[in-house]
Amino acid sequence: MSEIYEIRIHARAGQGAKSAAHFVAEAGFAMEKFVQAFPSYGPERMGAPMNAFVRLSDQPVRIHSDIHEADTVIVIDPTLLSCEEVTEGLRPGGFLVVNTTQSATDLLNQLDVTQRVITVDATGIAREVFGKDLPNTAILAAANKAAGFVDGEILQKVVSEFFTKKYNAAVGAKNVTAMRRAEDGF
Repeated sequence: MSEIYEIRIHARAGQGAKSAAHFVAEAGFAMEKFVQAFPSYGPERMGAPMNAFVRLSDQPVRIHSDIHEADTVIVIDPTLLSCEEVTEGLRPGGFLVVNTTQSATDLLNQLDVTQRVITVDATGIAREVFGKDLPNTAILAAANKAAGFVDGEILQKVVSEFFTKKYNAAVGAKNVTAMRRAEDGF
């Protein structure tokens, strides 16, 4: 890992990007990393484009700004690929992880990137597991499997505990199921 590993998440408000960033930070903290996670909103309304950011490091994180150069970029809402510069600042050797039914090869041909592109149908997984469009934990697990920014078992534990506490054990288990399906999908 570079001195600070940086993750930028592109989504629409209400898709769980803020929670996904929080889950990575909690997993990093459990691994005794220094962490930082925060959202950045435009107009605060459901469906508006927004970003969430995560920093992980073995040293204290003293940067307190949006992430302009990321090691991993996660795109929860693929419609943002055409209306935002989501690939801007993606570091060489970095990962672009997109929630889409398109293949990575097809997406790579559409975008002007040389970095590694990972695609996962996180929406499809979410609809199968939850019966609705809740793709954040599935795409997060796929991104983590590809890039390895935190321990996957710890990340699943963090997610399970969060949803078990917030809702119940069944919801926690469903999120872990969605995460495992996404990890196995590529």
